[in-house]
Amino acid sequence: MATFSYTLPTVGGSEDTWGTTLNANWTALGTFLGALDSAELAVLDGITATTAELNILTGATLTTAELDLLAGATVTTDEINILDGVTATTAEINILDGDTAATATTLVDADRLVANDDGTMVQVAMADVGTYTSAAAFTALSLDEDDMASDSDTKLPTQQSVKAYVDTAIAATTSLGVGQTWQTTADGDITRSGNTTYQNTTGRPIQVNVATEASINFQVSSDGSTWKTVSSGISGGDKAPHNVIVPDQIYYRVTGTNIAGWAELR
Repeated sequence: MATFSYTLPTVGGSEDTWGTTLNANWTALGTFLGALDSAELAVLDGITATTAELNILTGATLTTAELDLLAGATVTTDEINILDGVTATTAEINILDGDTAATATTLVDADRLVANDDGTMVQVAMADVGTYTSAAAFTALSLDEDDMASDSDTKLPTQQSVKAYVDTAIAATTSLGVGQTWQTTADGDITRSGNTTYQNTTGRPIQVNVATEASINFQVSSDGSTWKTVSSGISGGDKAPHNVIVPDQIYYRVTGTNIAGWAELR
């Protein structure tokens, strides 16, 4: 920091000596103060800063342009005190000021992003960001519909909805043999006799196997009155196996009482 030094006039010296000394002092003062004018000096009028407060500026490398940024500022002491204790570097602060330079970084779970948490600025771990984005993306891209009613071509079904849909489809299937078992008169599972009309009311096709004697036929009907023979017996006393698939709601019967065995897949 520049210092100002001066020379006292010699007591008892001549007028010329005094004049020379005083002129030299004024010149030195002018050099020390530089090109200050009255307006610039007036800025100091009313300053209440202490020496300690002014000493904070010691070593500052601020330029005139940078100090001019404060011209007209309306910040209060409390607002300025918010900066007290800040350890951010110029480079870190500049990142917030429109810095467009990108850094190639491999992000890991421990890295942080700054976020506004309902009015409070916090650092959020990338692991938490990943959890949120994954959940949000899943919600946006998936549907949990057991019946697939929306028939969407842009979203994925959840595992639970796929299972529910398939289970329902299997339960409702009308395929012969799926979920059906053999029931026989020999084991007492069913009771059947010849010349008696039966109706398939299971809601799906069934298979009927009947072994008859002589020329006994197997017939079906859609109304219980008009019959069609779909399997004919064998004359001459041999056993005739009738294997017939009976659709749902169709009536069926055998035209005789000489029956060797009866089984149904239902």
